[in-house]
Amino acid sequence: MICSHIIKMSPCQSQKIRNISFLLMILVAYIHGYNLNLFFRDESGQPLAEWLIFLENAVSDGLCRVAVPLFFAISGYLAALKLKEPDFRSHWQMIKKKWQSLAIPYLLVSLGGILLVVVLLLIPWSKPYFNHFSLSAPITQWLNVWILSPVPFQLWFIRFLWLYFLMFPLLYFGVQYGKWLFMLFLIWFWSDHAWQNELNMHKMEVEGMLFFCLGIFIAIHKIPVEFRVRPWLLIVAFALWTAWIAWRTAILIQPQKDHYVVHYNILGITFTGLFLCWIAYDYLPESLRNSEWLRKNAPYSIGVFLLHEPALTILKKLMIKGIGMNDLSLFVSYITAPALAFAGALFISKKLHQSIPGFYNLITGNRAPGNS
Repeated sequence: MICSHIIKMSPCQSQKIRNISFLLMILVAYIHGYNLNLFFRDESGQPLAEWLIFLENAVSDGLCRVAVPLFFAISGYLAALKLKEPDFRSHWQMIKKKWQSLAIPYLLVSLGGILLVVVLLLIPWSKPYFNHFSLSAPITQWLNVWILSPVPFQLWFIRFLWLYFLMFPLLYFGVQYGKWLFMLFLIWFWSDHAWQNELNMHKMEVEGMLFFCLGIFIAIHKIPVEFRVRPWLLIVAFALWTAWIAWRTAILIQPQKDHYVVHYNILGITFTGLFLCWIAYDYLPESLRNSEWLRKNAPYSIGVFLLHEPALTILKKLMIKGIGMNDLSLFVSYITAPALAFAGALFISKKLHQSIPGFYNLITGNRAPGNS
């Protein structure tokens, strides 16, 4: 059954968002599974195989990259739906809630990452893997790591999201009154690196803002979010989307490439993929959408997000080191490390919730299973 469009969240739509968020975490794991930035040449000094370069870029920066924009869009959509009135009091209430659900988990998990690094620096065999850290570093450097450059690097998502909530009245005003013109402005801003540099903003920060505002736009302008399409049409659309990703990847991995050709293709691929993935969920087998496995595990998506790094990076390095620095080790690491890190983070999340529920509730921002 496809949820009918209503302004308030229905149980059907709530379940869809919860399940999609969990499934998207698998894609996030494979985004972070990208390992060509660890080793660009094998032990013989020969360039890596082109098929491996193509595969990792097509999957991590193509098929899977829709996950993060969709997370931002869902966040903006839910925030706008829950907002009673776009006034100072409502915004202040929102900020207080987001301090608990975003800022506190960010600070605690980032601190946990620092403690993990300190422990690993004290172990002789693991110390070489963290040579960019030093126990003798000044306290200001460690504070910078804690607040701005966390060891669990995926926390950038929470930091940007916190910023968007601080700016929420401004973004809401722009979306409400600027409508499509405001959205087109954000697309232009995402495309213009000169202005990003001028304002000292990271490209991902602008991209996240665009899709966060897309979620707000859909909510306050009552854009239908559920569609019925013929299954064969959806299959054809996915095939064409995949071919588009392959074509863009072929351009991306070339030594000489036009930035704007790459960027505008990824812009189209991202918007198309977001739309297709949202629709495709409704055509998954009902036995999966309503399965006991998904019902029990989907509420732990936030725990998986917080805990899969830096474990995944450590696992990637260990696997490459164990097998040897070559195409095979990179391929095996890329295929298996994200799956193992995802499964491990899910297992640890469930165990923490079962054995230390108060602690798990604290680090996940009151989003333990069973909490509203």
